[in-house]
Amino acid sequence: MTAIFAWWGGSAAALIALGLLIGLIATGQLLGLLIDTRGRHSLTHMQLSLWTIVILSLVAGVRRLPKHRACSVRKRCANFRKHAKHDCAIRQALASYSLGIGN
Repeated sequence: MTAIFAWWGGSAAALIALGLLIGLIATGQLLGLLIDTRGRHSLTHMQLSLWTIVILSLVAGVRRLPKHRACSVRKRCANFRKHAKHDCAIRQALASYSLGIGN
């Protein structure tokens, strides 16, 4: 479990750094990613940025688990179908997130 949290935190830090860099390049300000077309800080941009960081970093944390560790857990489990739903849940969360971005 600590491996997931470590990868989650590391990928979140990388995404935050990338967002700050994009904002700096686009507007000349560190928080430029949050500025809308009127030149004001936008709550919508902040929410979209934060949810993107949370979801993508968590997916990266789960995906970066060592393969041998995941396989050993699957071998010990008598009912593999319980663990197969995990990937499906990630796909559904990403699909609903992408629908939310479109609105």
